Amino acid sequence: MIFSNDGYKQLGTGGSIIKAANKISSKDFFVLFGDSYLNVNYINIYKKYILSKKLGLMTVNKNNNQNNLYGEGLSDVEYINNTIIKYDKIKRNNRMLHINYGIGIFNKSIIKKFNYNKAFDIQYIYQKLINSNQLAGFEIKRKFYEIGSKKGILLTKKYFKKLVIND
Repeated sequence: MIFSNDGYKQLGTGGSIIKAANKISSKDFFVLFGDSYLNVNYINIYKKYILSKKLGLMTVNKNNNQNNLYGEGLSDVEYINNTIIKYDKIKRNNRMLHINYGIGIFNKSIIKKFNYNKAFDIQYIYQKLINSNQLAGFEIKRKFYEIGSKKGILLTKKYFKKLVIND
């Protein structure tokens, strides 16, 4: 197992990804939100990425800008006709009805475009890909569960109990 440590200076999600990418031997790699339970078919997501022939893919979920019980935040993705038009966690607009689902795929060649000695958010990587028409989108219909808070963990436990009861 190989680890990539930010060191004394935190690099942010984007900087950490770029630094870690140097240690990855494959040309493509997944990035997952570590504080979410994501019950999806990763093979289908990867197939969509390969077919897109783009340098990146973002998964999205339509939540109609609702901060709901599942721990999702407000919508931050404008996704129209299977295309990600805009991703911005701060400057939202009324066309943003989707949220970043928490699974991304990137081609390792993107690391050449960034300096991993600087701290930056993953949003910056996605924005560069959107601006160069190199970001594919994949809509997930199933909700994700945030497990980075006590409330989120309780909701996720309820979800798992329902799965066990229904089996």
